[in-house]
Amino acid sequence: MLRSKTPAEGLEINEMNILKSVVHRAGRWYIAKICASESQHQPFTPHNERSIEYRFALQVLGENHPKSVLDVGTGTTAWPHLLRNCGYALTAIDNVRDYWPEGMVNRHWTVLDIDILNPKDKLGKSFEAITWISVLEHIEDHLRAMQNMVCLLATGGVLLLTTPYSHYLHAPGGSLWQGQPVYLSFIV
Repeated sequence: MLRSKTPAEGLEINEMNILKSVVHRAGRWYIAKICASESQHQPFTPHNERSIEYRFALQVLGENHPKSVLDVGTGTTAWPHLLRNCGYALTAIDNVRDYWPEGMVNRHWTVLDIDILNPKDKLGKSFEAITWISVLEHIEDHLRAMQNMVCLLATGGVLLLTTPYSHYLHAPGGSLWQGQPVYLSFIV
């Protein structure tokens, strides 16, 4: 049997709805101000290979039709949001604690603080595709990272890997990937 709410319970619910509405309105106003400021004050940055990497990755994903995608090393990019808009069920991870000492928030997508060098059972599932866009050069033990990604792939899954060719960022201790573009996909 359903019980009707007392007037006090109804008042509490109404007060909570009002508070929620005010907080949401303030949050939307703040986000709109940040986005407007960024839009109005865009500095020119030299073009990089990101558009080539994204085109390659979207082509391979389109050819293989995975349902679940893991993006490794997301950082602050909008890549996971773009993939979700394409219909993929997406999980994004990055080693936030160690790689971003000041902390990192991706305003486009929730990024889980999971290091691909030590994912253990934190993800709890396998993925039909894994994207690794310009991350290899930031990880010293990239072979272990790749082994862990292969373990996270479902049978027949696709591992998409790209490296930059115009940026000279690299993992400490070496510059193996400088100036050598790599665009690979593997079906495991």
